[in-house]
Amino acid sequence: MATRLKEISEGTLFYRDTPCMESLVFAPPDVAEHISQIHEAFRAETWGEFQEKLPEDELVELLHLRNEQYGELFVIPKEDDPFEHGVLCPAFSDGDYPQWLQTQQPRWIPEEILARWGEAQMSVLNGSFWIIAPGKEKKIVSKLRSHGIKAKRRDDLQFH
Repeated sequence: MATRLKEISEGTLFYRDTPCMESLVFAPPDVAEHISQIHEAFRAETWGEFQEKLPEDELVELLHLRNEQYGELFVIPKEDDPFEHGVLCPAFSDGDYPQWLQTQQPRWIPEEILARWGEAQMSVLNGSFWIIAPGKEKKIVSKLRSHGIKAKRRDDLQFH
């Protein structure tokens, strides 16, 4: 964890409000953009659009996981066929895919900030996660800056 915090302390974090609860969520730009791309792809209308929008490495991983889970080779439908995420990745509907970044806040947010403005919660299925007080956004961003971390609000991206 200290290595990742050192890496972040020399850079930038993107942040936004989570869509499902009152909390902020933070992530390095590459992680936030990757997760956002996945969410955008899962709103595709056709299989072709889905494949175009999904990060290339993700499709290989999704196919591998699905084939392993069901024990059969999944054949991607034709490009103009309607996209149905449930046949490829039921975990998306369950909220188990893509990764839930609120579980990873200690990787990127210094402990003193989490201790002051965060609250560890426990989910029934996915273990612990962090609620970070959205009402303290300015103070959190300022404290991150004092740690050498630039925080940039990115409501245009879909990550949580």
